[in-house]
Amino acid sequence: MEKSIKINKSILLATVIFLFNATIFCFLIYPKIDNKINLNFDGEGYQKIAFNILSNKGFIFDEGDDSVLSSNKRHTLLRTPLYPYFISFVYYIFGFKPNVVIIFHIIINSFMIYFIYRIAKEVFNEKTAILSSIICAFYLPFIWLLSRVYNENLFTFLLICSMFFVVKVFYNLSLRNSIILGILIGISSLCKGQMIVLPFVLLPGLIYIYRKEKIKLYKRFSMIIISLLLTISPWTIRNYIVSGKFVPVQYGAGIHFMRGNESAKMYFCFSSLSFSDAIHQAFAKEEQAINRFETLHNRNITEVELDEVFKNIAFNNIKDNPLEFLEKIFIGCFHFWYLGENKIKSLGLAIVQFPIIILAIFGFYFAYKKKIKIIIPLYSLILFFMLIHAVIQAIFRYSIPIMPYVLIFASFGILNLYNKLKCENSDNLVLKLKKETNEKRNIPL
Repeated sequence: MEKSIKINKSILLATVIFLFNATIFCFLIYPKIDNKINLNFDGEGYQKIAFNILSNKGFIFDEGDDSVLSSNKRHTLLRTPLYPYFISFVYYIFGFKPNVVIIFHIIINSFMIYFIYRIAKEVFNEKTAILSSIICAFYLPFIWLLSRVYNENLFTFLLICSMFFVVKVFYNLSLRNSIILGILIGISSLCKGQMIVLPFVLLPGLIYIYRKEKIKLYKRFSMIIISLLLTISPWTIRNYIVSGKFVPVQYGAGIHFMRGNESAKMYFCFSSLSFSDAIHQAFAKEEQAINRFETLHNRNITEVELDEVFKNIAFNNIKDNPLEFLEKIFIGCFHFWYLGENKIKSLGLAIVQFPIIILAIFGFYFAYKKKIKIIIPLYSLILFFMLIHAVIQAIFRYSIPIMPYVLIFASFGILNLYNKLKCENSDNLVLKLKKETNEKRNIPL
């Protein structure tokens, strides 16, 4: 991993193509096919929190800001802090200009091309690295999301930085690499809460790779965890101050679990119902649960109590309907790759996604056959993200951050399928020439 790497000119070209495609789409095409950029595109309230930060109210949901507890003004634990603070910083410097946020999205994600190249080159080879970067530059879903205020636009970049050092750690378990990786995972966790368990997802692969250096592994792994915890500790302390509970990053798993249940029941294999319909059904059930609690206790429910209520509902749902839960996971493993807001978007995404996934499976197969061990962290990450969202709530947007690694596997699959076909054609040609030569000489085969 320490070997020097010269950046191929193709990577610079791929970066320019990505910047061009993203700029054209976000500022010329997207405004014509969707509503113009305004506050309505703030689907999860990140921008509203950013405004509250800029107004010196703090990291809060004001009345009406959140669809779950719309009447409650409170210091929220339902959102991670990094993306709202990122938006507030941009608005503080440039004023309220959503276009500037989108420009930052484009610039930040253009670096993804470079990191895809570096990771693919270290895990596979130069050709795979170049092809992965070029495909990434033309992969439309990356560009589509840039025009929205969703934290995936920041998280995708943070995750690929983290994965770059994950690969470094799998090559060289040095103290420096371990500390940097822990810090990066900690920062990423402040953008997406599930990242906090990533070290434990990687641990089986690390044990396999460093099975002859177990003492060193345990020491370095401890440093990864310590660095991670120190990085998130200011936010964990803040959460304890405002809630009285130990919450490392955020609440919300119970809420998303209920919403995932509705989409699994209502939307599979391109039925007539949309994900939006499922969400409205989930909102209705959430409101019923909140009303029951507030009627029983004669007061507004807090976020801590809300999370406990929904977690209990989720636990009882799994306990009482284990087969239904397994069915939800199965359906979620499909939804994760293509489920959009409506049937047309879902169908379009499926047409794009499933050929890539099939090629990625071929890539994994060829890598396994060639005993490339450093694929372990890549497929561990892909499986982790898919399964955790299948359990809770699975929609296409959540798959965006791991698509760079799917594209890397797909590129490796394309190259190996091409080489296999080329080799077979070459063998057939040799056999044909040999046969023709023998026929001319009248020599039987």
